Formats: sequence, C-alpha cells, structure tokens
Amino acid sequence: MVWNFYLQRRKQALASRPNAGHLAVSELESWVTAGGGDFLLVTQNVDGLHKRAGSRNVIEMHGSLVFSRCTACREIFPDECTDMELPPHHDCPQKGLLRPHIVWFGESLFPGDMENIESAIRSCDVFIVIGTSGTVYPAAGLVHYANSLGIRTVCVNKDAPANLDLFDIFIQGEAGTELPRRLFPGKKAEGNTP
Repeated sequence: MVWNFYLQRRKQALASRPNAGHLAVSELESWVTAGGGDFLLVTQNVDGLHKRAGSRNVIEMHGSLVFSRCTACREIFPDECTDMELPPHHDCPQKGLLRPHIVWFGESLFPGDMENIESAIRSCDVFIVIGTSGTVYPAAGLVHYANSLGIRTVCVNKDAPANLDLFDIFIQGEAGTELPRRLFPGKKAEGNTP
C-alpha cells in the first residue's frame, strides 16, 4: 500500500512541470554564482521540480520521489520501479528492500544535511523562505537560526506563515508570480504559473 501511494505521487510529480517560481529561483542561483557568490536551495518538496528547473546546489531535506533507498545499506539510486511490488535490492549484501527515498514523520534527516544547511546560513547575506506554513520542523526553525545571526530574512508566501513575526520582510502572493516579478522586474516570466 505504501509503495503504491508513492508510485502514484511519483507519477504525478514526473507529469508536473516547474512553474515560474522554480525557474526564478534557478535564475537567481545562476546570477548569484556568476557573481562569485554562494547559493544553497533547501527544499522540503520531494517532487524534484527545483532540480528540473535548473537549480544545481539543492538539499532536498525530505528526500525525493524519483529516488529509492535500500533499507539495509542506505544506498540511494534512481527509482526505476513501475509496479506495486516492493523489489529487493539485489546488490546489497544484507538483502535490504527498496523504499522511497523520503523522510517520513519521526525519522531523522539525512546525515550531514543540517550541518550543511547551518553552515550555509552562517555565511549568507539574505535568508529567503518561499511557500511554507512555517510549522514543519526542523525547516521552520531555520529562520530562528538566521535571526540569531542577524541575517536579513524574507518570506514569500500566499498566506502568512505561523512564524511570520520572525521575518524582516513578508511578500504575500504566489511564488510563481511574485518571485519573477520582484527578482527580475521587466522580464517576462516563463513556465507554468499557479
């Protein structure tokens, strides 16, 4: 049942296209890195749309629907499963089974991710949060960390997040509309808009 649920979610994600917000974030990354800056995109989304939009330096905090992971050795590889059977990972000496490469509630994030995220926050000039309720931890707590370091914080969201008081700037609206308009004014937005 779980495998079938994720199979359906994977099919839906693969049928989706990055919207103008995803493309604007990718373009922002290109602009920042072309100028010699560092850029890290941290996402709670598991659909892979940021990478498909062209973002390169991405941490998918909750995993990705397009990858599977061995339950025993934790090896990660592209998901090629197309049916409801849970296939064994034959190369694993422990004969582990495959599972979606997703962090489920109650599980820890992937090793090293929080350290890499916190390191990037320590060196950033602006911490931008896009499209979140501000209630899912540990991601919702990252703005606390940025604030403690005196980093300017910005939130772009259609609704005020639960942790709105932690942001210096709040831009209310759809990411697919607001990001292209504010990051690259005068440029025609590409991609799907919500």
